[in-house]
This record gives sequence, structure tokens and C-alpha cells, in this order.
Amino acid sequence: MSQFKTHSMGWLDYHLHIFNVLLPRKRKPILIGMPHEDDTEKILPDFEISIRKYFCIPGGETTYGYDFGDGWNYQITLEGICLAKDKIKYPHCIDGELACPPEDCGGVSGYERLLKILEDPKNKKHGQIYWLESHNEVKPYPKYNSEQFKKPSDVNFWNPQ
Repeated sequence: MSQFKTHSMGWLDYHLHIFNVLLPRKRKPILIGMPHEDDTEKILPDFEISIRKYFCIPGGETTYGYDFGDGWNYQITLEGICLAKDKIKYPHCIDGELACPPEDCGGVSGYERLLKILEDPKNKKHGQIYWLESHNEVKPYPKYNSEQFKKPSDVNFWNPQ
């Protein structure tokens, strides 16, 4: 289920990450993510275990952390479960706003700095954002534009399986 970030954020799935799922009437959360040899708690590998086994009750919440160095942290609420509709390919984006932050931009504060640099081509750091284009070698990123999200049907899930 690490595909949350890969599919919904457009990231490349190479940083450590974890879902922290607190089940009703349980005191200890279930940890699902990318295990690492230095982990002090048991983390179920997300390439073997799907979060949907544990995160399946509407109103349930989980936290998701990605790229611990950059510190991306999300609070996710399962708002509901809908029946699949004919002629709709799943997963399916139903809404969105703005583009996701690019991978390795330095977390929230780094992303805010990046946006200021991109707004001003005369900024002395503008020439130092070459790393943003280097992702094109791994995944064909378009030229980054924080306003690029247009409509949900533009979202392309690479590998929905």
C-alpha cells in the first residue's frame, strides 16, 4: 500500500515510510510501511500487507509519514467506502487542488522556499534547482508547476495493481 504516495503524490517510492493505524479498542497501533534494519518496532511490509486490511472502517484515521529526513506527515481519514461503478477504472481520483510537491524538496519548509525561488527567475538560487529536472531521468516529470493540477481525470495511476 505504499502506493498511497506513489499514486496520489507522484513520488518514486524510495524513501522510508510508515502508516500508523490505530484500531478501535486497541492501545498499540499497527505499523505498515518500509521495514528497515534499525527499526525498534515491528513494521509490517507494505509490499506484502495491504493497509486496507486494517484501515477499513469509515471515520477511521491513520497517520502517514514519508521521507523521514524531509518529514512529510499526513493525517488520513477514511471518509467512506463506495461501491464500484461500471466503466470507471480504479483507483480513481475524485478531487484535487494544485500539484504535489516534488520529491526531495526538503519537506514543507523546503517546498515553500522552492516556490519562492520558482516565482522569481532573478533569485540567485534559481539556477540551483537543477535537481528538479534530474528526476526526468527516472520518471518523466513535466516542468514543475505548482498550479498544474487541472482536473481529477488528468490523474494517471501508473500501476493500480
